[in-house]
Amino acid sequence: MTKFFGTFTFFVFIFFVLAGDVHAQEIRTNFVSGDTPLTAPSSRAAGEIARDYLVSTAGQMSVSAQDLDGLFVAKEYTTAHNGVTHLVLKQQFQGIEVFNAEWVTNVDRDGSIVSAGGTLYGAPPVATFPDSISSQRAVRAAVAEVNPRLAKEYAPFLSSKPARHANAVAYAAGDFGGDIEGRLVWYAMRGSLQLAWVMTVIDQDGVNSYDVAVEEASGAIIGKQALTSFFQFVPPSPNGLIYDKGSPQPTPAGVAVSAPPPFVDRVLVHLAGDPVASPLGWVANNETAGNNVITGENLLGLGFLRPVPTKAPSGDFRFPLFTGPGAPDPILFADASNVNLFYWVNRAHDLHYQFGFDEAAGNFQ
Repeated sequence: MTKFFGTFTFFVFIFFVLAGDVHAQEIRTNFVSGDTPLTAPSSRAAGEIARDYLVSTAGQMSVSAQDLDGLFVAKEYTTAHNGVTHLVLKQQFQGIEVFNAEWVTNVDRDGSIVSAGGTLYGAPPVATFPDSISSQRAVRAAVAEVNPRLAKEYAPFLSSKPARHANAVAYAAGDFGGDIEGRLVWYAMRGSLQLAWVMTVIDQDGVNSYDVAVEEASGAIIGKQALTSFFQFVPPSPNGLIYDKGSPQPTPAGVAVSAPPPFVDRVLVHLAGDPVASPLGWVANNETAGNNVITGENLLGLGFLRPVPTKAPSGDFRFPLFTGPGAPDPILFADASNVNLFYWVNRAHDLHYQFGFDEAAGNFQ
């Protein structure tokens, strides 16, 4: 399955990451190392180092050491060129995993922690494991969210195959593209943890699949995440006009300026990308979307909408743009904005790949 990093543009050079309100119960803490590591070198296993560090700093994050009793390593890998081990830790309470929160710790080759950060929660109230009626209600809600037409005829019969996860149930596919597995999880919502079913539903085409979160208590849909996307790639890679210095008014490096720098023109570049980091190229279907990035407009800032990318049927991404004193509102030049942002986020993707953020690390391939 292919993952994408979606980008949303409102202005020519600025994009926003929109997040929900953070309430008092939800703890978001990030430690970033500077010149000095967060901990001293150690010969112990990376997982032990990461866990002990979290326990020692729990008080700073308004969680107790007991809140970390169910902590486990969900993913661990080492970047070859610098020897840094990266660990993704997740919480579980009463044997039930917290679905949408995690803590990342990066341990250097000498056993010192160079950086750590993420989201942790205090223990929720004691839960009673739901009965089969709860999961049946949840699977009905999930299939209706994915394909309302098929959902009208869907009957939730248990699958002949066992569920792949703990605290899970598998329902027969019916007319959908595969069996539907539901996992009972703690779901972070509005600053606290709620019991929920996360149903993985494959649509009738057998290709498009979704994780649909259904609140256990009410049966309401509280989240939906597409798990697949695909493109038919059209060679050759196109060209586009971008600001190669990152700004229409670039400031010379190391030079103090007393007045705004002059405006510069955009340059025409090849939107191909690094052949190792982006073997399929940057562009698919002659639009600002591809295997790495989807860049487009989402003027309302709604998280469940796919941004509308800029299209260039001929592969020529040269769009008009006016800057400087007296220039029109930048929002009138959305296509030029999309192309500029598309270039820079793809550049960031390829550069991060070269420094070790590859497929094993979760890079978007």
